[in-house]
Amino acid sequence: LRPLPDTRQYDFRSWHHVTPTDPEEDGNPHARVSHAFTYHDDLDTFILFGGLCGSCLPVGADMLSDTWAYDGSSWQALATVAPPEDMTPTPRKGTGLSYDAEREVTVLFGGYGGGGFFDDTWEYDGMNWQEVTTADPEGDGDPLPREFHVMTYDSGRDYTVLFGGRNGSS
Repeated sequence: LRPLPDTRQYDFRSWHHVTPTDPEEDGNPHARVSHAFTYHDDLDTFILFGGLCGSCLPVGADMLSDTWAYDGSSWQALATVAPPEDMTPTPRKGTGLSYDAEREVTVLFGGYGGGGFFDDTWEYDGMNWQEVTTADPEGDGDPLPREFHVMTYDSGRDYTVLFGGRNGSS
């Protein structure tokens, strides 16, 4: 099995293969698996983060921490620098990603990389990633470290929901 590098769009009737243009001449994202992907309504683009690189050498060996935007016709590599310099989530796979429409940020949680599971939370504002410290007003603990969970934003209640995943425990 190998990761696929193709981009496809669904129009509520069928899937269509698209060949993205490259006006920035920065290429397109490497073929990958276990990446995170969400729509950023404020930027009117899709945001892709990380995963396992399928076209890097050795094949599948590299975890990624790159951020890309897809506007429906082209991919653009996003240079993300925040104070302190070069502060971005570490390379990882199996991360949850969701767009918070109220605050206009993309929220990232967890994943796996570097020999362990993550329980960190990051926010992307369209320019920079910033790690955030979360509060625990209920006192029931923040989510455990995990990968392969899903996240989505509930606009009616104004919060991001996380469900499932795995953390290597039996």
